[in-house]
Amino acid sequence: MPYGIMWRRHRRAFHEHFHANTVHRYLPIQVKETQAFLRRLLKTPQNFMHHIRHIFGSTIMSITYGLPVLESDDPYITLAEEVLQGASEAGIPGTFLVDLLPFLKYVPSWFPGAGFKRKAAHYAAINAEVANQPFITVQTKLAEGTAIPCILTSLLEEFPGNEELGRAEEELISRNTAGIAYLGEQPYLWI
Repeated sequence: MPYGIMWRRHRRAFHEHFHANTVHRYLPIQVKETQAFLRRLLKTPQNFMHHIRHIFGSTIMSITYGLPVLESDDPYITLAEEVLQGASEAGIPGTFLVDLLPFLKYVPSWFPGAGFKRKAAHYAAINAEVANQPFITVQTKLAEGTAIPCILTSLLEEFPGNEELGRAEEELISRNTAGIAYLGEQPYLWI
């Protein structure tokens, strides 16, 4: 994203909710999730890694979207892990033939050796779903009046009425800010 009004608005929205003077707001959620983590750990200590992944995912989902996370097989966490899998695959040099033969980026996706294009499209769709699915859920709950206060609800409620940016752009900024907060935490699920 080039530097401009959209970049500055994204940065401002993120900074409003994640600077040193505001993180104390999230302490009650962190305490609640830590207590639940310790109870689960006492019950099944052999599932330590699962419990660690769960506390990170549930804490950030509660803070960012105000949504509960299922004890196991949560669809939000499963999608985020799949996005990370794709990013880790793509990040290894030489994984795809296009790394060695750059002209392959111009061939159609059905062409032999262009499987990387199909994988990229697959992971792009999942990445969009990771950002859109919880956003739409929170938007619906906000319209119904049942949304739990969280970062996304405050972003959606505090549109500054900027003349240069319309409502669609402000929703995009809210969606992106929440998505960055959520996906930015996800590498910790791979501990």
